[in-house]
Amino acid sequence: MVGQIFIWWFVIEALGMLALPLTSVLFGALPDRGYAFAKTLGLLLTGYGAWLLAMLGLAPFSAPLLVVCAVIMAAVGVLAARGAGAGHGNDAGQGNHIGLPWLQAMIAWMRARWRLILGYEALFLVALVFMALARSYNPNPWGTERPMDFAFFNAIRRSEMFPPHDPWLAGFSINYYYFGYLLMAAVSLLSGLSPEVSFSLSLALIFALAALGIAGVVVSLIHLTDERRRTNDEAREARMRPSSFVLRLFAPILAVVLVLFAGNQISALQVITGIKMVPALHGDELARAIGNGLGERGPLNLDHAFKGWDFAGTSVVTPTNMLKDFDTWYPSRALWDDMPDPADPATPQRRYTITEFPFFSFWLGDMHPHVMALPFG
Repeated sequence: MVGQIFIWWFVIEALGMLALPLTSVLFGALPDRGYAFAKTLGLLLTGYGAWLLAMLGLAPFSAPLLVVCAVIMAAVGVLAARGAGAGHGNDAGQGNHIGLPWLQAMIAWMRARWRLILGYEALFLVALVFMALARSYNPNPWGTERPMDFAFFNAIRRSEMFPPHDPWLAGFSINYYYFGYLLMAAVSLLSGLSPEVSFSLSLALIFALAALGIAGVVVSLIHLTDERRRTNDEAREARMRPSSFVLRLFAPILAVVLVLFAGNQISALQVITGIKMVPALHGDELARAIGNGLGERGPLNLDHAFKGWDFAGTSVVTPTNMLKDFDTWYPSRALWDDMPDPADPATPQRRYTITEFPFFSFWLGDMHPHVMALPFG
């Protein structure tokens, strides 16, 4: 598993390095020159180029085509960087590199910002390994809608020309938004790993790219705000105050936690009340459930039995240890309402609206387009 993760990591690192010249031009106004977005941009442009050529029937979708597209992206980036001049050397603390070739200026900038780059890379690697391990311990790796995701993923890997084959209807193309699957299939082809391993690592890659992008946004906001508060002389010294250092270190981590880990407060209510179905309770019953959970934690009689999705006339709920038997499903179904039941109008049904949040999707493992879009958003 360690070797497979390393190969996966190496492929996305290579795409990021090849995209760095273009990234530094497109995001040149940011303090990190868009370094946090280089991997995502490299994957996006490489995959898009291969998709376009395969869609036009000019070349089969394959690892060689992806390599060619990545090299073209790098070449375009080099030309754009040369045309933009050596603007990378204007950061405080690294001297004046105006007039040097773009590559020397970029290397000088990376030397001056090595701590920031190291922090980005450490965050990306930790996030990638964390989610790979989390997925490996999931007791049901192929449940819910993962067979559909895996089918699309494999269909794209095996399709030489686009649109890709429909895995269920021979002779037809996929009738679904599939570009996210294509990007993950591209990394799979470049890595040479088996489809099942690539599919599991794809979710880890999406998680890591999203974490890196979130941190990049926050780091840039902090740097830009801090520099506006300094005088020109202070900016040349580029010395960070202790409070500023703490902010720059912990704010990006906090942002990653808030976006990718934290969801709604149903989880907290589950632990307090000991009831996994707590979001389905009415307001008055919820208040009683909280009091019961903080008190004797005995069986709780509901004011009236209700039925609906996941229920069949439930009238009594008994608190359990929800820290031990934590339920991830109900927090993703936070909104409930009473709906008329045609068969029994006197007893309305309780039905939910899907309110999935990022970590629920990563833990469940459904690699849907709305999940794959996170790093790019």
